[in-house]
Amino acid sequence: MVTVDYDVVWKTKWGGAQSYGPFHRHLRRIIKEMIRPLKFQSVLDVGCGQGSLLAELKLVFPAIKPTGVDVSLSAIEFARRRVPDGDFRVLDVTEASLDTSYDLVICSEVLEHIPNDVIAIQNLKKMTKKYLLVSTPQGRMRGFEKQIGHVR
Repeated sequence: MVTVDYDVVWKTKWGGAQSYGPFHRHLRRIIKEMIRPLKFQSVLDVGCGQGSLLAELKLVFPAIKPTGVDVSLSAIEFARRRVPDGDFRVLDVTEASLDTSYDLVICSEVLEHIPNDVIAIQNLKKMTKKYLLVSTPQGRMRGFEKQIGHVR
C-alpha cells in the first residue's frame, strides 16, 4: 500500500532528476551493461517513473517490447510520451501483479519505498519469465529520504 502521494513527489521533488541527474544516468549505464549479454525480448520496468530507463533500453535493444508500471499517473503519462511504443500502466506492486510474464523484469530503486516488500517481491517473481534485476540504495537511510517515501 502506497502512503506517499507520488504524483505530488514527481511534480515537486523529482521532475527531471530521474532523467538527468548523475546518479540515475550512472545507474542506467550499469543496468545496460549488466543485461547486455542476456537474451530477452520483453522487458518490464517496475517503478518506471517517467520511462527514462525504457527509453534508453529501446535505443540499445530496438527489438524489445517495453512495458512500465508505476504508482504515479503523472509519471506514467510522461513515460507514454517518451516511449510511444511502450505499454505503460499505473500499478501498485504490493496490491497486484500483471497477468503477463516478461523475459526481463527490472525493479530499480523501488523496494526501499515499500513497507511490505515481501509481497512486492512475490509479485515481481510472478511477472518474471527469465531474469529479475533488483537494485536498492546501500547504507543507512538519511533523514531527507523519508520525505520521498523511503521506509528503509
